[in-house]
Amino acid sequence: MPIDNWSIRVFSLSLLLLVWWRVEAGKTRKGGQRVCVFYNRHRGCFKGDTCPDLHVKISPDALNHDLASVRVFDEDQSSLLPREGTLVIVTVATVQTPTNFYVTLPWGRLTAQQVLGQTEAWRRFQAEENLEGLMENMQIFYAHQHYDGDLTVPALGEAMAAQVKGRWIRAKVIGLDVEKGLVQVASVDFGWIVWVKEVELRGLELRFLHLAPQAVACGLAAVTTPSDHVHQWEDSACKHFADFVFGKCLVAYISEREPSGRLRLILYDTSGLEDLDINQAMVDAGLARRVSAGQRSQSPAQRDSASLSSDQTDTFSLAPA
Repeated sequence: MPIDNWSIRVFSLSLLLLVWWRVEAGKTRKGGQRVCVFYNRHRGCFKGDTCPDLHVKISPDALNHDLASVRVFDEDQSSLLPREGTLVIVTVATVQTPTNFYVTLPWGRLTAQQVLGQTEAWRRFQAEENLEGLMENMQIFYAHQHYDGDLTVPALGEAMAAQVKGRWIRAKVIGLDVEKGLVQVASVDFGWIVWVKEVELRGLELRFLHLAPQAVACGLAAVTTPSDHVHQWEDSACKHFADFVFGKCLVAYISEREPSGRLRLILYDTSGLEDLDINQAMVDAGLARRVSAGQRSQSPAQRDSASLSSDQTDTFSLAPA
């Protein structure tokens, strides 16, 4: 029986569609490998582990549920933290309460005497990479890194770069809102927490990962809330404390270094004609009371949920300027 032209055209079209499907199914993925077109069939790929193409399992919902390795921060700050009984220079980055706030150490664990005397240790520190230099390099690098449309959901704990108010910072993923396309991140260098859009996240380059997280958890030493019956700090006390500490380089006496790495500090403002003991100033203002050295001040679990950051002390804000 002769084959008419119409049958030949239908056969040719079907063949073209089959070839197109094979090409599309075998397109390269990130990393240069192709996806195996036989792996998800009933009998699977007969080549098994010797197959040169990727074996990616596709679930009935058409989503790829393969796990991928992610980068995380090494949160060991032991090389950064100063010793008990020393005086160091700090800047307060975020305030949650007077007994729960975060500082950065512009001169690391160097004592105030070593910094002021510009000792050999100070000169060595000058040659090392610090937070200021890392931040500058991040702004330059990520100014040219555009969102690539990657739909992969970030992993909790993943180390990423996040753009907050136009500035790129190192961030740790701590929450997800997939429906709204939002990710909650914690700044590992400044201590505050904020929600950002997924399009404001980028993978963190290795060059920005090696520096230890610079936000150090702290609390005022030997002070607690004014009343025995109220274990949460009033907003007014938090704001008053923020007014004392934000926008200044302070001298901190390391009264205690807890096993967790949290520091108990006595803070001094030396910018005026006379040194100000900030711990005592909170007590004198009736916003705190003294406790004996053996008594534990407010625990982190008892802290207020409100937080202040040094860019904006008149509102409860988590993001820097």
